[in-house]
Parts: sequence; structure tokens; C-alpha cells
Amino acid sequence: MSRRPNGTGSVFKLANGRWAAEITAHFGSGGTPVKKRRSARTKTEALSLLEELKAQYWSADASEFPVDMTVQAWCSYWVEHHAPKTAREDTVAQYASLLESYVLSDLGRIELRRLRTPDLVRWQDALARRGLSPGTVKAARGPLSAALTSAALGHALHNDMLGDAAVPDMAALLVDQLSSDSATDGLSTREL
Repeated sequence: MSRRPNGTGSVFKLANGRWAAEITAHFGSGGTPVKKRRSARTKTEALSLLEELKAQYWSADASEFPVDMTVQAWCSYWVEHHAPKTAREDTVAQYASLLESYVLSDLGRIELRRLRTPDLVRWQDALARRGLSPGTVKAARGPLSAALTSAALGHALHNDMLGDAAVPDMAALLVDQLSSDSATDGLSTREL
């Protein structure tokens, strides 16, 4: 069974046979997580409760999204107002750093409502071509995915588009790079 990403909440069976839906609503003083839990008779009901909890505690209000809001403006707003609800202070600082270093220079000018999965795939491929490790690409995806999820819950996006964009296959990118380098080297040798 694959592990779900952090920040998506959880559904699990309790000792008494009921099902629970639980999210980390925010972090209290000292960085302790404040969790919200609701229980239901069935797993299906618990999954529904999980969505209600997410909407209640994590969603962005649709009024937060001006029509022309860019990815950069939303990510900055999200780091300041939404991320602190579900992450510790040092994690929020890391989110801001990752967004600034790897995301906003490439995607920041795109209007949030016009952002599409192909934009995200091109962005990830560009990071990989710059020689960044798959771990770094994945780390850069994390805060962007969380910000886009919050935007989707607030109806500025139709869904979390990063779910469709897989981490680039480094081996395939290296083969492509070597092939294009070899082809270029061969052309320059023949021209001499």
C-alpha cells in the first residue's frame, strides 16, 4: 500500500469498531500539533467527514483570489496565512525558501487560474535538466503542491494538478541529455 502525502489527513479504524477522520488543524504554542477528529460508523462516512474537516480548517476562502492572482502572489499569501495553520514555524520558513529558490522564478508570473498540468511538467523537467537531484525536485514540489491544494479547496483551481505530474525520471533525462550532447558533438566535429 502506498503512503499518502503529509497534510492530507487520515482515516483509520478505532478500537471500538468505529472509523475516525483526523487532520492537524494547526500547531499550538511550542509547535505541538492540534488535531481535529470526528468519528463515523463506516469508512465511507469517515472519508466524507475528512473532506468536511479539510474544508473547515484548511480551505481558502474564494474571496482570497482576485481574478488575476499570480502563482507568486498566491504562494506568498499561502506561506503567510495558510501554511502556519498546519506546519511549524521552521517548516514554513523552509517552504518559503523552496518556493523562492525553485518555483517562483519559473511559475510565479502565471495567473493561478491559468496554471495547467503541462506547465508543472515543464517546470519539473526544467529543474531536472539544471542538474537538480530527484530529491530536490520532490522537495520543491511539496510546498507548491500544498499551496495548490489550498487554492483548489478555495475553488481557484479545479484540482491539485501536481498529482498528475510525476517526478521526472532522471535516467531518461540523462539519456536525452547525452544523446543531444553527442549529436551536437558529432555535428561540430563534421563541420571542422
